[in-house]
Amino acid sequence: MNYLFDNILETGSIMASPSTNPDYRFHWVRDAAIVIKSIITLYAENPIPKYMTIFENYIMTEKEHIKHHPAEPKFNLDKTPYTGDWGRPQNDGPAMRGIVCLKLLKIMPQKFASSLLKIILSDLSYTIDEIDQPCFDLWEEEFGYHIYTRMVQTKFVMEALNYPRVVNNESNLSSATLERCIHYLSHHFTNDGINASYNTQGQISRKYDASFLLALSHVDYDLPLIDNNRQHIEVYVDTMVKEFKKIYPISNKLEIPLLGRYLEDKYFDGNPWIITTIALYQYWNKIRHPLEGFTQFMNVLKEKKMDLPEQLYRRTGIDCSVEKLTWNYAELITLMSQLNFFSLFLL
Repeated sequence: MNYLFDNILETGSIMASPSTNPDYRFHWVRDAAIVIKSIITLYAENPIPKYMTIFENYIMTEKEHIKHHPAEPKFNLDKTPYTGDWGRPQNDGPAMRGIVCLKLLKIMPQKFASSLLKIILSDLSYTIDEIDQPCFDLWEEEFGYHIYTRMVQTKFVMEALNYPRVVNNESNLSSATLERCIHYLSHHFTNDGINASYNTQGQISRKYDASFLLALSHVDYDLPLIDNNRQHIEVYVDTMVKEFKKIYPISNKLEIPLLGRYLEDKYFDGNPWIITTIALYQYWNKIRHPLEGFTQFMNVLKEKKMDLPEQLYRRTGIDCSVEKLTWNYAELITLMSQLNFFSLFLL
């Protein structure tokens, strides 16, 4: 897993990929938090100093980042905000960073508590203020209301309520705040199934979106609405798998249920992504479902010697878009931890 750690800089910035075309040499707030969440999993199994150093550098980096807009999606590697045109705001970023910093608050030495609380309270205040506001989605393309964003926001508020130091310093945080989060999230779970996104007029703008599977993982499958909608979720995922199989020739050739981002995706003409396919296996493992095509999938990754691209071309399976996507390794760590295959990652 050296590719993962090669992309984590000593300065604390976490580079999304070393690729320059397209240029992913940036620190995305959401992506970085997901990476740190996965390394916390490694640390729990093997608390070596290397991981603690990564956490320390990450805290100092995010302490710099919150000097700017809380929902700024990405930063240059020197910790200055990226000021070009982009999809702003992305409200999943503060929520995901807040979730991770709450986890770090449990394991970091006391001397980091004030810095962590500063980040957490900044992200929490923003999240509470923006619960009912539209933003750009996980894929940075669509402005509206999104299931991924609302799931991580709800998880963040739910977890924050368990920390007296946080509750005592945020006057707007209460059980009523959590109820508001659940209320807005519930709009995505209807009698007709799950809707991933709505536009600002409240119309369904995207129904099937694999970001939902990523959200399940990133909230640790721990939200009330998950248990209450298990049947809807199973139908939703099964339908999404079937529909992606129809449009990806490589999926049928390799006998792997490869998932893309969403069915109408046009980015690089729309291809399977590694993070979404891993998220499917995380979900199937969690619900004790047979891991269809898992051995074949792992063999494909091994053939690439773990040099994992963002996407695979839908017809050929050849690498597409950027190389060594850091997020890939984070999702893989989470999956391997579920399967108790830690030996692949402990360094």
